[in-house]
Formats: sequence, C-alpha cells, structure tokens
Amino acid sequence: MFDSFISKTYNNIPQILAFMSFNQGFMYGDFRGFIVLLGLFVNYIFYRILNVTTELIYGTKQTGMPSINTQFLFFYMGFHIAYMSSKMDTEYSHIKAVYLCIVAAIAMFIKSVVGPDKVVTTDNPSGRILGAVIGLIIGMFFYTLVSYKYNIKGEDEYNKKYKVCKGGEQYQCKINDYDQLKEDALKDEAKKNEEVKKETTILDTIINDCESCNQTIR
Repeated sequence: MFDSFISKTYNNIPQILAFMSFNQGFMYGDFRGFIVLLGLFVNYIFYRILNVTTELIYGTKQTGMPSINTQFLFFYMGFHIAYMSSKMDTEYSHIKAVYLCIVAAIAMFIKSVVGPDKVVTTDNPSGRILGAVIGLIIGMFFYTLVSYKYNIKGEDEYNKKYKVCKGGEQYQCKINDYDQLKEDALKDEAKKNEEVKKETTILDTIINDCESCNQTIR
C-alpha cells in the first residue's frame, strides 16, 4: 500500500506540483503559488527543448535524458531553498531541511524504495541525477530572477503573518498585525506631533508672559 502510494506520487509529480501551486495561489491568496506555477511552466519548456533538440541531433530518443519527475521536484525544491536562504531569520528551520533531504533521497533512489516495476521504464539513475541537477539550478535561478518583484508583490494578506509580528514572535501573530502596526505607527506619530505642539504652545506662553512682565516692570 505504501509502495503504491509513493510510486504513484512520484510518477505524477509534475501534475501534483502544478495543482499544489495553483491551489496555494487561488485558494489562499498566496502569491508564491502563482510564481511557482509560472516557474514550473518555464521548467517544462527547458525540459522539452533539451529533449527535442537531442532527438533532432541524434535522430532518436537517447537514454540518460533528464527525468521529468526529478527535474520538476528539484525545481520546486531549488526555488524554496533559495527562498529560505534569502529569509533565514524567519523561514528556515531544521525540520524543513530534514524534510527536503528525505524527499530528495526518496526521489533519487525511487526504484530501490518501491521496486523498479512500479516506476516508468524510461526513468533511469543517470536521468534522475541529470534531472535533479538541472531542476535545482533552474529553480534557484528562477527565484533569483523574480525575487526583486516577488518581495514586493508577493506580500499578500496570508503571508504577512510570516513577515511582521508584534513582539518579534515568529509564526504566532494575527494576519492583520501588519496593517495594525502601520496604524499604530501613524497614531504614535500623530501623538508625538501633538505633544510637540503642546510643548511649543506652553513655551510660547511662558515667553509671552515673561515679555509682558518685563513690559509691566518698565
């Protein structure tokens, strides 16, 4: 039962990742999902170009070509590794790192985990390695390209709770804390301005009183 689940998941990785990314963006308003979905499409274009070009050159499909499953999986991993690396203080955790290592190990030794008969015949060790390397590089490079816009447009309501929390608590704040912080900052600024005005008024009153006293004495 477990072997069947693992093998079916591995054999359908591109479709699963595409669905997960779309669901993340559409259902939860998390802009990261749409960015990853676009990246998966770009990754597939690279996959097709490499395979089609090789077939045109040699006249036949070559063995050892990148595995589409590992290329998609490691693209997804590469994107999130680059993302966590750029936000180490809030996004990285040892649990996430261990999880990624386990997933990578299962993907690379899939035929040893579930048996060779449950994996597509065109999937071979050299193809999995090549697909993993290409996918990882494309994933990290893609995040680098989009990060300058992603950091701005990707800050949606769902993701704000991972960015700014009152008291510095990570993953424990409400979704609207970000907006509340801005509102509190504006109120504090208005309060400071009001206090400055009061102090200025008091100082002007004292100066005026002193001037009046001096005029009276004279």
